[in-house]
Amino acid sequence: LIMQKTRTVAKHDVKELLSALNSSLQTVTARES
Repeated sequence: LIMQKTRTVAKHDVKELLSALNSSLQTVTARES
């Protein structure tokens, strides 16, 4: 049960991380142009 919860949280964290990375990438791209 704990492992399952951890996996779910990890998956969520990865999604959050990816979207944060994505938005910072877009910011950099916008600054470049």
